Amino acid sequence: MKAGREIARTARGEGTRPVKGCPRRSPISVSLVVMRTVLRCRALLLALLCFAAPAPLARAEGLVDVADAAVERFSSRIDELAQWCEKQELYAARDTCYRMLVLYRPDHEVARRTLRYTKRGGDWVQSPGYKPGTNRNEEMEPKFKPWLDEITSEFLTTLLEAVRPVPEWEDREGRKRVLGEILRLDPDHEEARALNGEAHHRGRWVLKETKSADERRRKLLEAVKELVKAVPEPVREDPDDVEAKLGLQWTAALKGEWWRALGTVPEPELRRVLARMEASDKVFQEVFGLELPREKGCGFYLLRGLPDAKLAIGNHPEFTDTQKTYYLTLRSAWLPRGKHVFFQWSDTPEVRVDGSVRNALGVMLMRSFGVNTERGWVWEGLGCYLVELITGTHRVIYVTREMVTTTERDPKLDIDRRMKQPGANWLALARELYDAKAAPELPVFTRKKVNDMLPEDLIAGYALARYIVEGRPDQATRFFMLHGNNQPIKETVETVFRMPLELFEQQIIRWLKEML
Repeated sequence: MKAGREIARTARGEGTRPVKGCPRRSPISVSLVVMRTVLRCRALLLALLCFAAPAPLARAEGLVDVADAAVERFSSRIDELAQWCEKQELYAARDTCYRMLVLYRPDHEVARRTLRYTKRGGDWVQSPGYKPGTNRNEEMEPKFKPWLDEITSEFLTTLLEAVRPVPEWEDREGRKRVLGEILRLDPDHEEARALNGEAHHRGRWVLKETKSADERRRKLLEAVKELVKAVPEPVREDPDDVEAKLGLQWTAALKGEWWRALGTVPEPELRRVLARMEASDKVFQEVFGLELPREKGCGFYLLRGLPDAKLAIGNHPEFTDTQKTYYLTLRSAWLPRGKHVFFQWSDTPEVRVDGSVRNALGVMLMRSFGVNTERGWVWEGLGCYLVELITGTHRVIYVTREMVTTTERDPKLDIDRRMKQPGANWLALARELYDAKAAPELPVFTRKKVNDMLPEDLIAGYALARYIVEGRPDQATRFFMLHGNNQPIKETVETVFRMPLELFEQQIIRWLKEML
């Protein structure tokens, strides 16, 4: 205020008041004083603004400071209590204090000597002959536990009150330090574990996503069985005029609520495939909570193999000669002009049902999340994951490139061969990739189109899809809505999960280890 009045008087030309015993200042001297005062005021204003809106880093330093101060006070008070126990001949209580003290002051000389530790090769090693002390003062013994409880309660309360208001995504290093100090003292502290993103599951502390995935997968598999069982019996139909002229011997023509199916395969197989096709949209709804209106005119032809496909594709009037030549190099083909009708002619029943359900789910991925083969890992990784839920297999793979990079890094992995074996555990293969440092980088493989993907990209994409759907079910739909519409993986992870991409990848790696 005094500086402000001085500036105002100078601005009015009043100069400064003479101070008794001091010479009157010249105008130049007054101007210099005013300038210095203005600069001081400006510096003070900038400082106030900085304190009024602290950056996240300031918050992080604050948590670390809290942890340092709390540890220092806790260690001092525990040391003080241990000395009191020594004087009162409460030797068991003293040893309890010293065991707690060395957690935070590992080189505390008296504590280590009392507990009979010696240093060997840089590590503290306890003597096999150590025996805990015994309390010899019954009168003073009851005072020990309340004192210890008060010290530990103050310590834990101080740290918890500091970390609770800080969002997980705002200050990870500070939170990690504070929660680490709590768990050092009490590894089973439930609130600290919860704040650390962990849950107790099957006798151990794991990521919440691990517990969620274990429970979610069981529920989804049970739901799929019930949804397939609940599919109504289809109605028999006759082939239409075009179908009758394809030169095929149809074993059955069936009409469900959504799909119409014709086959040259045995009728029981056609019925099994149709039931899973009919249930696929309900499974999609169960997974993502999205109810998609069923398209009209959906159908498929289930053929025994390539000879039947040559007749069906070759004689169908809607395919051009170029399309016929191309499609017959594949195992599946859609009718042109956007119709939801496809042909499937793989050699085995297992692959035929897998491929048929993949086609149905492909329609849903496009309609719900805008995903197509441009977003390769979602089309392949999530597509194969969803098929696995319904059929128990992942036999139809659109990734066709031979894997070069992984086999060059570690030929023993042999992912491209092992992933195609019946009953292959793709989650275990993903863990092998990460353990061998051979997994593709998230920002790289999530940008690839299907035609650019390698088998290792597919395995990593499958693991990523399963982690999100099963481990984070409440956020899965939003994630694929954003990422499926071409938002880069980094921005999507930061928006949906509120964490940097590097930490997100670390979570996936830990999750893979815990799941297996």
